[in-house]
Amino acid sequence: MHRLALLLAISACTTTSFIDPEEVVTIERGVYGLTVSGCDTSGCEDNPYEHAVVTATPAGTTGPEVTTTSDDDGFFQLTLAAGTYELCVHSCITVTVVDAERVRRDFISGPGGGIWCDDDSCRPR
Repeated sequence: MHRLALLLAISACTTTSFIDPEEVVTIERGVYGLTVSGCDTSGCEDNPYEHAVVTATPAGTTGPEVTTTSDDDGFFQLTLAAGTYELCVHSCITVTVVDAERVRRDFISGPGGGIWCDDDSCRPR
């Protein structure tokens, strides 16, 4: 229920034009996407979440952690070996990388730490 309320609040906001990660991704294998500074009030505008620290830790371990920072457009990419990872900004999601595969996940900040998007239903436009 909390996720639905957050998605409705985010979709009600006016949205800034974002870059298309598919056009700028350069990694062969790993995780990439956008970090978005979301809003949950009427009339506000989503913006790129610049310089967000994105970490990936192999699931079930405490390390080694791979870290990057999103750029001025909110874009990030992490080259990762095949495996399962906890991908985190303020909240975390489990993501599995298969050999020779890129996985897109977008993060939108908001109440409760924010949400990770794995499909077009909540991605910024």
